[in-house]
Amino acid sequence: MDMISKQNFVRFGVTTLVAAAIVMPNVSNAQFFGGKRPEGSAIPQQGARLSTSSMGARPAFSCSNIEMMKTKALEMMETRAKNLEGKPRLGGKVETGKAERLAALEAERAKHEDTREKHYEALRARATTDEQKAAVEEFIDTVEGLVAERQAAVDAAIAAFEAGVEDLKGDSNSAVGDMKAKVEADIESIFDEVEASCTDSSTAADIQAAIRAGFEEMRNSRTKPEENSFKTKFEALRTARMNTTKAAIDEFAAGMKEAQEALKAALGAAKTTDSE
Repeated sequence: MDMISKQNFVRFGVTTLVAAAIVMPNVSNAQFFGGKRPEGSAIPQQGARLSTSSMGARPAFSCSNIEMMKTKALEMMETRAKNLEGKPRLGGKVETGKAERLAALEAERAKHEDTREKHYEALRARATTDEQKAAVEEFIDTVEGLVAERQAAVDAAIAAFEAGVEDLKGDSNSAVGDMKAKVEADIESIFDEVEASCTDSSTAADIQAAIRAGFEEMRNSRTKPEENSFKTKFEALRTARMNTTKAAIDEFAAGMKEAQEALKAALGAAKTTDSE
């Protein structure tokens, strides 16, 4: 999984994962409300870090404590969301990559411009007649025009790609906010339903099982639509940029071939005239 899709998955799925972890079979009541993860537990260390002593003493699994359980579950999710906000964002990495790409592109262009100028000087030195000199200058003008067109096409492709990435980042941030709100609503619904069905005969195991079932249902309902995923859209943007760049390079190569053939023909005709 590449950097973008991995970070996107973590940002979208972690709130559901954290919420579900509190009622998985390997998590005890004590773990949920501040205890330590036992040796050999299958629960990720990330989840264990969420159970902090600041959450206070753990309540028992009873009807009267369901509201407190809901509050603590929401606090755990909120804590994890804030921890994610403090980590490096995708935008920073994209911006860093953009700066590096543009710097490399400018350096490459400067290098090729220097090479062209040296080639032009060599051609001018070889031209001795007015016809040859005119053919060389025409060739130079043609090449510079082709270079400008290629660079403009490449720059447009890059700009379209960067604009598309910015749109994806905005969509991603909005989706994360929507997901957080949805998970919060689901958590409240789960505990409210458990509380409504809780009776004097409900045991701690009954309550825990009902909560677990609610979170399992919530987790199973979370499906990632591949067609609309961040990774799929990003790959489409990158492919479009590559295709546009390749088309610009191919067009430049075709124009260069035509210009070179015209120069060769002009220089050959001038030589023939001189020999006569």
